[in-house]
Amino acid sequence: MNNLSHFKSILSCLFLALCTSLSAQQWASHHNMSSDAYQKKFNEYKGKGYRLSFVDGYTVKGKAYYAAIWEKKSGPAYATHHGMSGSDYQKKFNAYKKQGYRLKLVDGGGSKSAFYTAIWEKAKGPAYATHHGMSGSDYQNKFNNYKKQGYRLSWISGYAVGGKAYYAAIWEKKSGPAYATHHGMSSSDYQSKYNSYSRQGYRLKQVSACNIGNTDYYAAIWEKKGGSSLSARHRMNGLGYQNEFNNHRFTGYKLKQVSGYARNGKSNFAAIWESTGAWKTADLRHIRRTINSFMKKYNVTGTSVALIKDERLVYARGFGVMDKNTGVAVGPTSLFRVASVSKPITGVAMMKLRESHKGLLGQKVFGSGGILGTTYGSKAYGNWEKQITVKHLMEHTAGGNQWNNDSDGNAGAPMFQQLSYNHSELIGWVLDNRNPEKSPGSKYDYSNFGYCVAGRVIEKKSGMSYENYVRQKVFKPSGIKRLYVAKDKASEKRYNEVTYYGSNPYGMKVKRMDAHGGWLGSAVDLAKFMVRVDGKPKKKDIISKASYDKMMETSSANSGYAKGWTKTGSNYWHNGSFDGGGAIIVQAGNGLSWVFLMNKRWEGAADGMMWDIVNGISTWPSHDLF
Repeated sequence: MNNLSHFKSILSCLFLALCTSLSAQQWASHHNMSSDAYQKKFNEYKGKGYRLSFVDGYTVKGKAYYAAIWEKKSGPAYATHHGMSGSDYQKKFNAYKKQGYRLKLVDGGGSKSAFYTAIWEKAKGPAYATHHGMSGSDYQNKFNNYKKQGYRLSWISGYAVGGKAYYAAIWEKKSGPAYATHHGMSSSDYQSKYNSYSRQGYRLKQVSACNIGNTDYYAAIWEKKGGSSLSARHRMNGLGYQNEFNNHRFTGYKLKQVSGYARNGKSNFAAIWESTGAWKTADLRHIRRTINSFMKKYNVTGTSVALIKDERLVYARGFGVMDKNTGVAVGPTSLFRVASVSKPITGVAMMKLRESHKGLLGQKVFGSGGILGTTYGSKAYGNWEKQITVKHLMEHTAGGNQWNNDSDGNAGAPMFQQLSYNHSELIGWVLDNRNPEKSPGSKYDYSNFGYCVAGRVIEKKSGMSYENYVRQKVFKPSGIKRLYVAKDKASEKRYNEVTYYGSNPYGMKVKRMDAHGGWLGSAVDLAKFMVRVDGKPKKKDIISKASYDKMMETSSANSGYAKGWTKTGSNYWHNGSFDGGGAIIVQAGNGLSWVFLMNKRWEGAADGMMWDIVNGISTWPSHDLF
């Protein structure tokens, strides 16, 4: 019996996951549950018709935690107990055996002393044998003896107590496919064997992990048999496990098994996922290869994508890593700065505000009687400044080359000047020094500054900060919780926010860009936003159809730009780009929509890459991951 290191994964205490599978059978999974929390969840799911299919106990800083999987399916009567001492476990084992129950699962955990978690089922089966509290050599001897008697290993749990490895195992006297099993494996040894067995047609059945002396050890079982596609990950920290969990969930995989352990006082995990068959393997491979090829060509560190079909979220996944130094995987809920994809958000917010303030788009912004009055600046406003309406701001027809982003006439983009100024000071400075070049409405000039002013209009009319208004009136009714106005510094990053790469991505005033380029969000949450503002009937929009239609009207100065959205034929979209961040959202006229985010300045080729992806998918799933 060789030693193979299965895989290791580090899981953060910050994440509890509840999932529904993509098949007809529902499932739920939670981890980092205390004993009481686990019991509460067990009772809750039992009441809903779920049965426990897997449970793992582990210790972090002397406290017991549990990871478990429930499935909504029928089955024989079963019993389960957790937090048992060795003697208590043995007593229950003997009692259940007399009642006709057979052991399905036994898991060991502990630090100074061992505790056990087990599941029994009242079902018949072949003769079996089980032992717990075995040292490595004792386990090996028993394995060899049972093998001679025609038994095969069906379950193994490795755990550390007092700095030593122990094992609990189940053997069954039955035939089966060829199998291989190893224990006491380092991570690199596991990876080598995992790759080798995969090439030989073996399928990973189980993995168990523990940590001794700051080294991870793994025990695993492989069987040479067919079945649904499997995916395994190791060497994940807590955030990495969270992101990999979501990567699998949002691409049609369900969690099959998870093994928890502690390293450096934090939860770590190893896990196996199994395909539900919702996606064709070739289509998943097509998506993966297309994005990986793009990332390699353009040296992109991390990306995240979401695909929507007929208002259903059918796919979401992260690619690459969040940070070059940590190597943590990007997930579909990882946060990215979205740059000018903030403009459609502001467009929707303005249309929402318009529903309670009739005629808002036609109202003047500056001067006596204007929404913002004479609050900003110290000089008298020019005639063209006083003619600017909210509609002009939203359509980029307010300020001409004095307000645009292209530095026409060497004026310079206002939002990247006077970096020490707050919104009020910057707007005052522009009004005092940048009188519009053309009559408002007569010329299109893409303007971040115009959207900055639009954000202040929202604040004035709503009585709320721009960010709070959007979060309360746009995101909350859309079921979105993880979209924020970004912060400027690397030290201010949010949990699960990527690191940005460029010449100076942390030298910008991103927070000041709020309404035109300051939002921070995930592919999944932007997908939620998309389906709630798309003018389609399947999911109720947060704005009326009339508001949607008005929002998508273009101006006489540019038939390719609406109010926060670019228009190309029947497609509405917007991209965003600045140092360290790139994003695009697309509402295509063929029932498809998508989001693509990256932690590097936008590469124009990404738009074509996404069209290549959606046009190359042979079969779209029928599920909805929202």
